[in-house]
Order: sequence, then C-alpha cells, then structure tokens
Amino acid sequence: MLDGVAAIQMTNTSALYLNAMSNSVVQPNTVIDTDEALMLAFAAGDMTAFDELYARHRHNLYAFLAREIPAAYLDNLFQDIWVRVMRSRMSYQTKVSFRAWLFQIARNLIIDLRREKSLPVVRDLASAKDDRGLSADPEGASNLWRGSTNFQVGVTHGNPGTDKTSCRSDQTLAAKQEILPFERALASLPPPQRETFLLREHAGLSLEEIARLTGVNAETAKSRLRYALNKLMAALGGV
Repeated sequence: MLDGVAAIQMTNTSALYLNAMSNSVVQPNTVIDTDEALMLAFAAGDMTAFDELYARHRHNLYAFLAREIPAAYLDNLFQDIWVRVMRSRMSYQTKVSFRAWLFQIARNLIIDLRREKSLPVVRDLASAKDDRGLSADPEGASNLWRGSTNFQVGVTHGNPGTDKTSCRSDQTLAAKQEILPFERALASLPPPQRETFLLREHAGLSLEEIARLTGVNAETAKSRLRYALNKLMAALGGV
C-alpha cells in the first residue's frame, strides 16, 4: 500500500499527464464551489481541487470512521480512503454526489476491514487503548500527508508546563466526560441504526442517498433513523 507522500507524488505525476492529455482543462480563474465540480476538476488534473475536497470532508469522514472501527485501524483506513479517491477519480460520475461517493468508498473499506480482521460490527469503547475515537478531528492522527505542502496534518503543542496548557487539558477532560455517555449510547444501537444515524450526522446524506448506499428502501432508512434518535434521547435522559 502506498503511504501518503508516495500517493501524493504518484498523483502529481498523473496530474501532469492529465493536464497534457485532457480536453477539459480547468481555467485558472474559473470559480468552482460544488464538491462535484471540484472532483471533475481534480480528474482533469487540478490538485488544488483535491486539496479543497480534503479540507471540506476530512473531519466528518474521520468522525464517521472513529465511531465504526477500533482506533488501532483508524489512521490507516482514513489514508486508504483518500488514496482510493485519488485512484478512482476518472470513474467518478456526477449523478452521484461526491459525499455519497466518498462515504460509499469508506463503507466498502470498513466492510472489507471487518471481514479481513474478523472485527465486531460494534466498536468496543471499553477496550480502546486511547481516546482518539472520541475526536471528530483528524488533526494529529498520524501526520498522514506530512512532507507535502498540500497536506499539513498535525498539531503544534504548547509548553506542557504552561498554565494555558493546563487549562486546555482541563477543558479537554470536561469535554470527554460529556461525550462519553453519548458515545456509549451510540455504540449500544443496533448496527444498521447506528450506521444510518452516522451517515446522516457526519456525511450529511439524505435518506434517499442512505437507502441507496446501504441497499434498503427509503422507508427502512427513515425508520432506522427514527429509532436511533429515539433510543439516543432515551439513553441520555430525554435531552
């Protein structure tokens, strides 16, 4: 498997070829704002379009993965998904939203990982060795794209002895104490309901898109989401 830097280098080489061969070169002053237009621009060789897609979707994608798989596999799978996006750029069609396409890739790789590693469908919070699964942010995950000017992933830490750092640690601890009950309630949901909730919450997919992605009808997707919301509210005391 290619590491992040190798993948970027490969893609930069491909971009030069695509720029030379494509009949639909993106003009420098063209305003591109939709995900779908950005993906087409990337397929035509515009690496800045990929940078923008990554910036838009990395946080929600990471949060989705963190609630579906053990932390030990999180960073590698996050990287694999973006490498798959790069490799599959020429096959993307705008009849499917980029978000639905991205999370379909993620879902397929999650299924493959579970099968390969014989992982349970429900992530075991109690056995997690760290708390990265509680974060909705890939910052500091594993410096995935370090070395590339396009992908600077990491956190600059302050002096551990400063009062500012201690205050931040206290705030982080308080946030974790608030998050844990929700995480436990989420993990207790039946897998189809949890997946539907996460695809709605993190991917922002419509019920129709979730139904197509998971292979059920729209009414089933709607029922799963309703049951998930009701159970989460009940588990959290109706809040």
